Amino acid sequence: MFNGSMHCRNCNNKLSLNFDFYKKYFEKHEIRCDLCQEIIDFEYEVKFLFDIYGSGHYYQLLGCNGLLNNAVILPNQPLRLDISEVIEQGRLMYISYTCVGTGGLVPVEHFGNEPMRYPRDNSIRIIYPCKFIGSDRAVGPTNINIIIWYAPKILLEDIPIMFMLDSFQSFYENNYRNMILTMQTPIEIEQNILFNYLKTNLLSFPQDMQNMTVEFTKTSYSKRQLSYLPLISKTLNMPSLDNAISSGLELLNKQRNMLVHEGRIDNNFSFDNAKECLISSFITVQYYRVIREYIFRVFH
Repeated sequence: MFNGSMHCRNCNNKLSLNFDFYKKYFEKHEIRCDLCQEIIDFEYEVKFLFDIYGSGHYYQLLGCNGLLNNAVILPNQPLRLDISEVIEQGRLMYISYTCVGTGGLVPVEHFGNEPMRYPRDNSIRIIYPCKFIGSDRAVGPTNINIIIWYAPKILLEDIPIMFMLDSFQSFYENNYRNMILTMQTPIEIEQNILFNYLKTNLLSFPQDMQNMTVEFTKTSYSKRQLSYLPLISKTLNMPSLDNAISSGLELLNKQRNMLVHEGRIDNNFSFDNAKECLISSFITVQYYRVIREYIFRVFH
């Protein structure tokens, strides 16, 4: 259920974003690195990962694995890069190549004569060593760094996370319309999972939660989010979602309704707006999962 991770920027220790981590975050307890004891400002760190979105680091929040590999490109010799054994049955989310040193060559991928048909998640990449146009400097062997982020198979079997992966990918591609369409779906799925779980185990819960569960099936997404979720949180003595997260969800819902009913989003919908919606959606999915796990631990 909880597969994400992030790194402590003080000591680079890998932090598991598990139930205990998120429960501390939602209950506003202090979170520290278990290695160096540095205080972790989770919201700041999440926003930071999205601010450097060009390097794909935010995929780790969903449980993607990252790799840094090295290779050497040689003049006039294409490099065949096969990462299928690394990814196996997973999905490539991000890849980049960066020159290191002074060899003078630039790595360029080959897409054939129909680039749009080239699968973005292809695990076989053909890299051509190219000179800078107009440069007369001598070229030779050039070291390159290769950064890869991929989603292992287990994430692709988690339907809400699969939709989040699609949203993260659309954000990276600046495809905000597609991002908005896929971003609310995982929240709705988590809503249904939670309330179906409550309905199935109805007699195990307090009477007010039983009443809410019965009413839930008659209500809309917004009513569930704005009315019933806070009531459940209150019953469990869990804090409600922060106003900033709720504000991001309202913006997301507004843009989604405009897109579905009018075929458009606000003309001034910006990168910062997209980041706000995406972070709010991501954190809300984790909130539903924490609530569900907490209920299971308390009442079973």
